[in-house]
Amino acid sequence: MKTAFIIFLLIISSSAFSQERKPQVMNIHLLNSEGEYVENAVLSVDSILATYNPANQSYSVSGTFDQNFNIIVFAEGYETLNYKSKDLPYSINSDEISMNLYLIRPGEKYFYYQKQLKYPYIPREDELLVVLKPKEIIVTDSCISEFENSIKKQGLIVHKTFLEPPHQNTKEYMKYSSLSPSIRKKIIVKKQDGTTFDANYCHDLAFLRLLDQVDYAGPVIMTNDSYLDAFTFNHFIKLDNPLENIDSTKLNKILKEIDVRYFYDERKKRIVLPPETNENVPQIMEKIYESGIDETFNMAIMKFKRKAGIDLNQSLKSISSDTLESNYLTIGGKKMTFNKDFSRIGIVFESNYSDYSTFIAKYNLTHDSQYNYRNFTVFRFTENLSIEKREEIIELVKEEKHVEVVGDLLISNQGASIITDKIIVQWKETDSEEIIRILRKENLSKQMGLKGNRMHLKVQNPFNYRVVEVCNKLLNSGLVDFAEPDLFSPVILD
Repeated sequence: MKTAFIIFLLIISSSAFSQERKPQVMNIHLLNSEGEYVENAVLSVDSILATYNPANQSYSVSGTFDQNFNIIVFAEGYETLNYKSKDLPYSINSDEISMNLYLIRPGEKYFYYQKQLKYPYIPREDELLVVLKPKEIIVTDSCISEFENSIKKQGLIVHKTFLEPPHQNTKEYMKYSSLSPSIRKKIIVKKQDGTTFDANYCHDLAFLRLLDQVDYAGPVIMTNDSYLDAFTFNHFIKLDNPLENIDSTKLNKILKEIDVRYFYDERKKRIVLPPETNENVPQIMEKIYESGIDETFNMAIMKFKRKAGIDLNQSLKSISSDTLESNYLTIGGKKMTFNKDFSRIGIVFESNYSDYSTFIAKYNLTHDSQYNYRNFTVFRFTENLSIEKREEIIELVKEEKHVEVVGDLLISNQGASIITDKIIVQWKETDSEEIIRILRKENLSKQMGLKGNRMHLKVQNPFNYRVVEVCNKLLNSGLVDFAEPDLFSPVILD
């Protein structure tokens, strides 16, 4: 039986394993690179053998586990898995832990996500994925043409771009609409002669990565059959929470012993590999681990953010009324219901900022770990605030040095997103006095023009869900084809 390859990483605090709440049951699904359930495995947790349940195709094991447990999996035709709990993506529900693990066949391509956790994928050896770094804020046809001219001399061609949504396929259109505008920066590149890029060190890849127009370039990683979900990784290995007193001289010496081309970039806290490095980055990471370096690494994976952490197929609901209300929101042309949450706010900090203690004390907040991922953080107010006081606090938070994004939360059963102060609209016509009047009335300012009649608008006083209200007013005005908040979400790969 096939299932969608979905990676949803929840960061669970160690407090979830307190004495009052130790999990008693683990349910683990084992899958392969095709998304098929694997049924013939031997799985143990801290030497306790799991039993296979064919009804839900999971392996179950009961016991009292502390937070530092180990899982070992043997399965014929696959490599043995040996994971520690700190490297696992699991969700906890009272006395139960559940997770998906992926088995790797010998010689199969894989990448690391979440430290030591491996995910297999089926390679597309005749394609590379490029993410542009355009001079303008948004990618245009001219950006693509300029890039296309740059790569012709290398014998490369542009195979696919993502400037326009796939109108011919409703499911793909909805998926495209759920992605942030950065999807337009993505390009699939092939060779003119049709040959492959399948080599550990690919000179075409080095050429692309060194172009001024290119932000990211790497192998095409597809975990389903949709190019919209394709992502890639670069030729860097990032240190996860690097020690301040790391001995860079010693680290560089170890790296040079592995390969003279490797070096440690102390300013950016990452190991730099040759720009021609291709799909062998995971194997290089393993060699570095084997050398005895006492650090944890992450691959430099380039993912495309969702506008909202929602399942478009399940969470979008049709509304019979023609008039939108404040607790309705339109995403991808479909109306959905949501609950306003005035007790919490979402904040994105700078990547190197992680000590929230002073911040929490200053604004009387508590750290809500349910939806956190890396620098995406949720906080809860410790007291009931008036609308005016809540807005005042968020405005102060917005001016904090280490804060990049702050706003109201849009929460679904798939996760949380921050409603930013931006709206994406598509006008039915752009030359209209009515547009000028509504921009003035709602205190909206133009940020940048997108393709065609699309535009980014900035909302003044965006908090307390005013952004949603403005979107609904624009939709009800009859002046737009769509108006949607530009949402910031933690990454979901699917």
